[in-house]
Amino acid sequence: MARPFRIDRDQLKLDMIAYLDSEGYKTVTSFCRKNRISRSWLYALCAEDQELKDISEQINLAREEHLELGGLSGDLNAGMAKFALSQMGWTEKQDISENSKQTVEYVRKIKND
Repeated sequence: MARPFRIDRDQLKLDMIAYLDSEGYKTVTSFCRKNRISRSWLYALCAEDQELKDISEQINLAREEHLELGGLSGDLNAGMAKFALSQMGWTEKQDISENSKQTVEYVRKIKND
């Protein structure tokens, strides 16, 4: 039987924050792979530690933001962005309100800045 895996939770939090602050597309799965830890093990730790859970949520929010803005701006393939967002729980609803027009303008402003 293998020895139990031990890790310093404070170091894990610092590693997750550094990953969150790094460039590129972020996923919890990618973080786990790069750090050679099990995703299910990380989620089990998140259930015990609110700060870890919050950082994990921030990684998921960064992924969602990347997909949303990339799909709207055309930087990402719209079909793939839509598929990935649907895997995160998004549903397809057409929004023809004034807010939807503001979102497109916001994305254009970000892309032009």
